[in-house]
Amino acid sequence: MNFKALFIIPSQRKVYGMRLSPAYPPLGLLYISSVLEKLGVEVKILDYDVDKLNDSALLSSIKDFRPNIIGMTSTTPIINEAFRLADLIKSNFEINIILGGIHPTLVPDECISHHSVDFVVKGEAEDTIRDFILETVSGGKDFSNVKGLFYKQEGKFYFTGERNLIEDLDKIPFPARHLLNNFLGYKPPDAEHLPVASIMTTRGCPGRCTYCCTQNIFKDRYRMRGIENVLEEIDDIIKRFKVREIHIADDALNINKIRTMQLCEAIRKRNYNVAFEFLNGLRADLIDQDLLEAFKSIGIRNVGFGVESADKNILKRVKKNIPPEKVEDAVRLAKNNGFKTWVFFMIGLPGETEETIKNTIKFAKKLDADFTKFMIFKPYPGSEIYKEIKDKGYIDSFDFDKYGVYTPPVHHLESLSAADLLYWQKRAFREFYFRPKKIWAHIIRQKSLSQLKLSLRGFIFICFNIFRKQPPPGCKPQGI
Repeated sequence: MNFKALFIIPSQRKVYGMRLSPAYPPLGLLYISSVLEKLGVEVKILDYDVDKLNDSALLSSIKDFRPNIIGMTSTTPIINEAFRLADLIKSNFEINIILGGIHPTLVPDECISHHSVDFVVKGEAEDTIRDFILETVSGGKDFSNVKGLFYKQEGKFYFTGERNLIEDLDKIPFPARHLLNNFLGYKPPDAEHLPVASIMTTRGCPGRCTYCCTQNIFKDRYRMRGIENVLEEIDDIIKRFKVREIHIADDALNINKIRTMQLCEAIRKRNYNVAFEFLNGLRADLIDQDLLEAFKSIGIRNVGFGVESADKNILKRVKKNIPPEKVEDAVRLAKNNGFKTWVFFMIGLPGETEETIKNTIKFAKKLDADFTKFMIFKPYPGSEIYKEIKDKGYIDSFDFDKYGVYTPPVHHLESLSAADLLYWQKRAFREFYFRPKKIWAHIIRQKSLSQLKLSLRGFIFICFNIFRKQPPPGCKPQGI
């Protein structure tokens, strides 16, 4: 097939709000690339951060490669950067630009309205991009049968309708990691052994948490790859990329206990000489002794759980149906089995007050996980919770550059200003980590150079959150 596709990963700097190397390449884009290569399309991938690009270098690459289409993937914090690059490209080349990823899926109408964007893919993209290119190559301009696509025609916007999710995940080729120009440039901050590869063995989560956007792409379906298919991918990335760690990127691997146990047993039998870790948290209410023993059997050392809040009314309001006592049981069991434990909280969910935050900090200290993160909730557009707080006038900024994971709050609540939320986040980190008991525990844990490096990264992260001085503009602290 005489067709070229260029995919651009915009700079991720604004995702974190701090200068970090990209942890992982976007698996979704790598899956799409592998599907297109199988179709006979020549594919090129450029990562603005890892490839150390500037605008001039990007334009030179486009001129040399001469793609038929340019695609970009985008989360909410980098959508403005994606738009900027689209404008830059359109001002220099007559090339169609297609936008995909979680943010275009959440608000496709807004994205297709941007003057430099020609197409938007909503949801799972492998089959949509394939059908779009087949239609393009055939010389047709009728995209009405390409489900999952937004497009422009004669000044009007059209949506072709929802596309069904892919039923058989094993039919999708493995992610095209070989197209990355610098595989070693991706460095997860919690990795002990480089290089690292991420892998997804399932797609979706049956949870209905109102702050989460996973269901916007995968609905509430939970689909599992065949275990043999997963093993083949592990074999491939170990052989081709010499990885020393594999991070499992499933939204929640332990949804199906039987399948999880079978997967761990199959991995154990292969006797891989690599470390396995979880990129995301596990369901605390579905953790038991059998699963923890299975995780330990394949060398997993860390387990994490999303707690969000210690307040049951807040949890009920955001449809996080895992009570704090279940988290307490899971953390205790994990510790008893020798795992390092991580827990994650969100400050600023609807219903939050000073009292609920104090109780959450108290609960965090009671759990006493090895690592605890207090994140400020971000109301991502398209999520159920976004509409709720937007309708109440609680959102202070609609500048998506400020919606990074570690950036200050962009909203307030009835009894808490944005500056209050930032204050309580800093206080939570201070109260949890600046305890003599916790400081001593981290000192005596240092038994290797890799552990020391991890601890230093964690210390820098904590200091960043505690000592940053930039309160949100125009927000006056209340009750501090």
